Amino acid sequence: MTAGTSGSDRAGEDMLSHLMAMLSAALWEWDLEHDRVRYVGTEVELAGYPLNVLPTDLEGLFELIHEQERAAARRALDDYVSGRADRYRVEYRLRQADGSYRWLLARGRIVARDADGRPLRLLGLFTDIDVLRRRELERSRLESQLRHVQKLDALGQLTGGIAHDFNNILASVLGYAELGLLESSSPRSLEYFKEVARAAERGRDLIAKLLVFTRAGADSQQSGVTTSLGIVPDTLRMLRPMLPATLHLEVDAAPALSDVQMDASALQQLVLNLAINARDAVGENGRINVVLRRGVGGPAVCASCGAAIDRGPDWIELAVADDGSGMTEEIRSRIFDPFYSTKESGRGSGLGLSVVHGIVHEHGGHILLDTDPGSGSCFTVLLQPAASSAPAAVEPEHDPLPIRGGGRRLLVVDDDPAIGSFLCTLLEGHDFRVDLHQDSDAALVQFESDPERWDLVITDQSMPGLSGVELADELLALRPDLPIVICSGFSEFVDVSNARELGFCAFLQKPVSVRDLLQVLARYLPPECDRETGSNGTGPESVREN
Repeated sequence: MTAGTSGSDRAGEDMLSHLMAMLSAALWEWDLEHDRVRYVGTEVELAGYPLNVLPTDLEGLFELIHEQERAAARRALDDYVSGRADRYRVEYRLRQADGSYRWLLARGRIVARDADGRPLRLLGLFTDIDVLRRRELERSRLESQLRHVQKLDALGQLTGGIAHDFNNILASVLGYAELGLLESSSPRSLEYFKEVARAAERGRDLIAKLLVFTRAGADSQQSGVTTSLGIVPDTLRMLRPMLPATLHLEVDAAPALSDVQMDASALQQLVLNLAINARDAVGENGRINVVLRRGVGGPAVCASCGAAIDRGPDWIELAVADDGSGMTEEIRSRIFDPFYSTKESGRGSGLGLSVVHGIVHEHGGHILLDTDPGSGSCFTVLLQPAASSAPAAVEPEHDPLPIRGGGRRLLVVDDDPAIGSFLCTLLEGHDFRVDLHQDSDAALVQFESDPERWDLVITDQSMPGLSGVELADELLALRPDLPIVICSGFSEFVDVSNARELGFCAFLQKPVSVRDLLQVLARYLPPECDRETGSNGTGPESVREN
């Protein structure tokens, strides 16, 4: 408002000022001839500034614009004033009085020109669009997250399919190698078969590691599952080739630590996520220290759930420390939020530490965090020790196999001819009678003809026609006491944690070792004397479906 303004003009300007305040907008005027900016209204604040303290020259106003949008804002105004654009409209962030930024929409129109058509005066409007723009950005972020989750889901399905096919291949390779070990008498041949079996087992272990990324924690709710902490250095060795050669990684494990109450895939995922987070924090020339120890004692607060805990010796501690830049309190407060990331766009999903939070708390643990800006970070995971840490007995390599068939009859259903042939060879070699089907529908038809004929069923899960779960439903409806063993290379529907709920007596992950299969049969088959065929070898011959 200028000197000499009449009372009615002042009243009109005051009314306009109140209206602009209600609309979160401000009128401004640019005198191009003298490069002077004037703001209309006394009650309006723009970006936290009273209008009477805002810069009165255009360059001063541009200095308040965020540097990422400053050049575009200049260009938009220059294009309009020079006639290269037919309107002036641009969005940018303006620095507020407290140093933060708010999104504004700036619009303007030339309202006065000289005799030669050169612009003299531009009248404009600033509109606060911060809430709207942040909602748009949030929606865009959520859409991006959804696409990322869908991509992860597709990757998981692809990996699962590959794992299924490879495990089926490895099942026949490992199976026949073990048959060779059982039947060969040549020392040289035995060594050959041992090497084949070791290679197949390495392939099986590699597939299991791939499945960590698609089924992490799939068995997490299974009670009684324990894992040796020896998997921690093994996982870090697997990760080492993916780390910069200049990065120093050190592992220090206290002796005689008990196993922990966590399945192997979840523990691997936990270690990988923490190690990768530390790698990202230190870059190429840093240090990561991983320590395994008993709880050191003293009160503590969980960094992700806020629970007060006693850091006593009843816990097993997994600590991953880095000498990176550390974290501010703001970052620390959000570090476990899903999709939160301090990395550049495209360099991280923001899921790593939220997955760590989920795995740890699903298994009754907690997470401690020690960090300050400039002093690195240390994540300490408190894990529940196993109820018993007695070492597992090591079976002699050539101890007697645990069962003889005694003429008992088995129904085997697997659509892979190589696996079916191996199972028949193995089981018939141990005095079982075997009916083999590659078609689950045909197997059901045969079973319906005489449900009491078989002592036990071994079935694959993923097959054309009836799946293993569907076949088991039909068989158990006909004979509820029938023991059924399910084998699978990979399945989203059945695993060791839910097999019993689905009616199976046992779940075996392909490739299945000879010993594991025979031990399951010894555990769940009825005694030989309970069957009419007895052990004299009489009864129907084994049948193989062509």
